[in-house]
Amino acid sequence: MEHPALWSHTPTVISYNYWQNIDRFQLSMDTYANWVMFIPESGRFSFQIESQEGESSFGSIVICPPHIAFHRETLEKLTFHFILFHLAETNANIHTTTESYPHGQVIIRDPDRLRSNLRMLRRLSGHANQQAQLWKNTIIHDILLLASDQFNPFQESMPSAEDPMLEAILERLQTLAYTPFNINRVAAEFGLSAVQLTRKFKQTFSINPSEYITSLRINRIKSLLMESDYTLQEIAVQCGYDNGYYLSRIFSSRVGVSPSDYRKNNKV
Repeated sequence: MEHPALWSHTPTVISYNYWQNIDRFQLSMDTYANWVMFIPESGRFSFQIESQEGESSFGSIVICPPHIAFHRETLEKLTFHFILFHLAETNANIHTTTESYPHGQVIIRDPDRLRSNLRMLRRLSGHANQQAQLWKNTIIHDILLLASDQFNPFQESMPSAEDPMLEAILERLQTLAYTPFNINRVAAEFGLSAVQLTRKFKQTFSINPSEYITSLRINRIKSLLMESDYTLQEIAVQCGYDNGYYLSRIFSSRVGVSPSDYRKNNKV
């Protein structure tokens, strides 16, 4: 999903709230007159925005355009950042649309940079002076840049596919990445066999679907090890694995250290 007009819009934060350890949302569905962003810091919630649905936890953000129903439900105790923002156009020839800005769930491929932005937002919580407002606008703009693969200079992003089906498959994999993954079921959704989907995906993105899913999961596992006190079993459930033992095997083989050693050396 490309967002060619991203650099031509500047977000202005209208409302920002930092919610900690909530058991449920006050409203299971709402619509907003402006753009809204939910950024989970710990815990998980499910969402539906038009045809897009899935689960979100740290490492992803959910963006809803104006006047679109945003359905959501907490799946476990949730700490998250709520941002209501307006988009100002710096180029009169470019107009804001849902196609020109990322929306729905977006997986952030630079979780360290996201974590740094959220840390700064927490410090600004409760401050409403002009300087704090400018900082909030800058931070949200950076998070939105992170949400666009095209403008992430810190990590190699997935290339765009000219085939709309492959773009849809990529987005579907991102949505299902942290649930038990069944390549046959995903392939069937697009009228393909698992072999056909894997071949097409690898030809376009230079990585097979299962490897892509694993890379997303590893990033989330790293974040949960650093940001939470969840057990390996609890992390496994949040990342699509059956148990902590299997997660540990995959993590150790990919990262080169065990999850416990990674947590000990990187705990925030």
